[in-house]
Amino acid sequence: MPGLFPVFPRRGAEISTLISLIDAHMGIAVLPTSAAKHSVASVIACDIVDKIPMSEIGIVVSKPVRASVVDNFKSFALKKLGRAKGF
Repeated sequence: MPGLFPVFPRRGAEISTLISLIDAHMGIAVLPTSAAKHSVASVIACDIVDKIPMSEIGIVVSKPVRASVVDNFKSFALKKLGRAKGF
């Protein structure tokens, strides 16, 4: 909705907290559709019509102690994502 701005912006640490705020008529949120589908709250999910920017994800690993399975997973994930940003 153009021109819609929250009066008191709130941030929820968990999806369930955000859904509770929405159910209490205290806001809106951009969440995965599955969050609304699997919620017991009286909320609905609407598709976003405009192009949605790609989310950035990361892999966090311990540098000093790392099992080979971690490096194998990192290689697999980076190959599937089509990016080769090293760490």
